[in-house]
Amino acid sequence: MVTAVENLKKQANETALCTRHFDDYSMKNTKITKQINKFLLKNLHQKKKFSAYGFFDIDNSVIYTVFSSIITYLVILIQFKQLENDLTQDAKNGNVTDG
Repeated sequence: MVTAVENLKKQANETALCTRHFDDYSMKNTKITKQINKFLLKNLHQKKKFSAYGFFDIDNSVIYTVFSSIITYLVILIQFKQLENDLTQDAKNGNVTDG
């Protein structure tokens, strides 16, 4: 999903570059020229970003955040599983001490 967003941003920039070349032709003072100029101005001054309903921006940093959270939770789960295995093994061996 993040790569699709990045590709969409790239395509928007490329579209703006392509439409800028229309200005070089002799279409002065036509409705199309005005629309192209309006699009170019809006594209120049508007920052292109996508968000998840305004909560956070969707970009490459989202991938890093999601994967680091997943790894953190996996490490915690593995540690709890090891603790459970150790306690089960100690209970089978009769090494349980009241502490």
